[in-house]
Amino acid sequence: MRLVIFGLALALAMPAAAGIPGLSLAAAQSPVSTQPLAAGEVLLETNAMGSVTTRADLATLTIPIDATGATDAAARRQAESAADRIAAAAASAGVSASDITRRPITTGDGAAMAMAMADMARTAQQSAYARRGATPILPETPGQPSANAHGEIEIRLRDLARLPQLRSALEAAGAAAVPEPIYTLSDDRAARSEARAQAIAQARANAESYASALGMRVLRIVRVTERVGVDLLGTMFTEGTRMRRMMSGIEGRSPEINTAVALGMDFAMAPR
Repeated sequence: MRLVIFGLALALAMPAAAGIPGLSLAAAQSPVSTQPLAAGEVLLETNAMGSVTTRADLATLTIPIDATGATDAAARRQAESAADRIAAAAASAGVSASDITRRPITTGDGAAMAMAMADMARTAQQSAYARRGATPILPETPGQPSANAHGEIEIRLRDLARLPQLRSALEAAGAAAVPEPIYTLSDDRAARSEARAQAIAQARANAESYASALGMRVLRIVRVTERVGVDLLGTMFTEGTRMRRMMSGIEGRSPEINTAVALGMDFAMAPR
């Protein structure tokens, strides 16, 4: 006799879970065989989730570098000069050289497309930067044909108290669109371990609750796996706003980082 506690169908659970930072679900595989149950025993399959909120210790900013010139070579030189200024500004705000990454500068059609995408973000902040007196990195010259160059600089800031200083330095260097940072943990192992312990404790508690309601007792753990489909709809109801933020992609915009671990635990139960 088998009692199975179902989550959402795997086809629904896996795509939704894929976008949740801190929660990784490996593709479910065919059922793993376990030791056969004895006569009168019942198999209980449960899913559980543990989550921990930790203050971020790393902020990452990606600064777009856009330039124009009469030729591709001229546009590239302009972009390289702008990248030099941005890198120097980051260093002046206390960012180490190893935390400043300059991505390759592209020219031609690829650069034009990248510039158009970056311009969408820049336009939203243009008025605010103008009021503060910041100038665009490399403004276009109206009425003149031009070539385009585009690049990016990724800046990782490990002292979050320096974020206002870094933003001011970048604006002074001509960064026309300093984005909001993406916050992360430089090492999430401790948070993940704590979340895993919470999930295990929750699974045990769930098993005891089901056993009590059915007039049974938990005998042993049959299987533990992180290759599970999670009942995300139910989790959204129980976790509330925090889970909805994770699902909507807002996670990472706040320095409060949620690390989640989902697992499945199977138990053998028997009558009391």
